[in-house]
Amino acid sequence: MVHDVLDLRGREVMVRQGSKFDHRLQHLEDEVGGGINIVYAADTVTSEDLIGMVATHKIQMTVTTADIAKFAQALFPKLDYSLKISFPQRAAWAVNKNSEELLEYINNWAEDKKNHQEFAKLYRRYFEQSIAEANKIELMNSNGISQYDHLFKIYGGQIGWDWRLLAAIAYKESKFDPMTVSWAGACGLMQLMPKTAISLGADSVQQMFDPEVSVRLGAKYLKKLEKLFPTVTDPDEKVKFTLAAYNSGPAHIFDARALARKFGKDPDVWFGNVEHYILLKSEPEFYTDSVCKYGYCRGIEVVTYVKQVIGKWEQYKTWKTK
Repeated sequence: MVHDVLDLRGREVMVRQGSKFDHRLQHLEDEVGGGINIVYAADTVTSEDLIGMVATHKIQMTVTTADIAKFAQALFPKLDYSLKISFPQRAAWAVNKNSEELLEYINNWAEDKKNHQEFAKLYRRYFEQSIAEANKIELMNSNGISQYDHLFKIYGGQIGWDWRLLAAIAYKESKFDPMTVSWAGACGLMQLMPKTAISLGADSVQQMFDPEVSVRLGAKYLKKLEKLFPTVTDPDEKVKFTLAAYNSGPAHIFDARALARKFGKDPDVWFGNVEHYILLKSEPEFYTDSVCKYGYCRGIEVVTYVKQVIGKWEQYKTWKTK
């Protein structure tokens, strides 16, 4: 355990070369009189990749911001980010210099929201609730995986999906609670956004809390997303791409495929290919690339979602159900 910046002497710290974290380490190196072993990651490795490498003991340390560290600890509860290597830094909005009204509006909005319930919900969503808890193994009762298995079987069959995969999605999305409403407004068992549900045939937002409607529309949406990847011919790969699009929306997946294609990876393979570039969409040099049309994406959420749903599906396939 490192308790003081002087303890960094002789330690290996990996960062991206030229990043703000690299610059801070260089200054710290001068301040403590040298001895920090700064190691540079490959250009395609993201800051989030480095955090994951620390969590899995592949590297000793990296440097990140406090906000990202808080979010990462939700994914990797054993991460320790208690060591501070700088004073708190000020943050600011960046808008066009001619957009004074926009700047005033944003500042007023931020000040107004700080003490509101919405702000508290967002803070808990990203910095307090452990995402790792979402993949805990639950006990299956003698009647099956959930009380909605009959719906997963009906509508999974209609779209040609293993019903246990639909169950895995529902567990990840709502823990089988049909009355769940997310911080973003997604509702019901399958956590569809209201606009999406209405576009798929829901008569009202209230209808989304009906388990049958939620599973039916969720399956319909999965089938719609699946059709957006016609060149992905491998069935297992198509599932991964569809799950990723279900989580983030298809636009960011299109961007990640374009990046994969540009940099010589396979745009029709998820793990190690498109997955890698959805992670890189959190880095400015990639989400501002000319092939990207849809901007920043917190790729680690998408990657984690796909892995956790696939993992839960594999778990369900080992269970004996009626």
